[in-house]
Amino acid sequence: MTAEEARKDVKDAIEACKEQAKREGTAIWPDNVGDLMLEADKAGHQKYRKIVEKARKEGATDEDIREFWNLNDLQRRMVLWSENVFRYSNFLSLKEDGLCADDAMVLVRKMFPMYGDSEDTTHTSGDDRPLPHELRGRVDD
Repeated sequence: MTAEEARKDVKDAIEACKEQAKREGTAIWPDNVGDLMLEADKAGHQKYRKIVEKARKEGATDEDIREFWNLNDLQRRMVLWSENVFRYSNFLSLKEDGLCADDAMVLVRKMFPMYGDSEDTTHTSGDDRPLPHELRGRVDD
């Protein structure tokens, strides 16, 4: 891929993320939504308590929650996009090396932390479940 093609892909991803945020209604969220979410949890708002408690159940601290959710919406979405680019490029590379798709995915899951809904057991279970997004910063450190 040329530098020009890479720039175009990133610009396209930014536009797609912005459109998705508009569709989902998160484009207008404030940059400090993590602080607001933690305050709402303390005040007993069930919607936010569910998000916060789910993260805490998997080991996230208030600082982890704050760090992830205080990113603005575009930043959060672009973090997910860039991680998927790295995973997918490694997956393709492993397939080019002769691995079948299932074996390539097993190795990708070993190389990269997988984030998502820790209660989702569609593809994995037990200790192989996805980590909550709120743990990203600490895992990256």
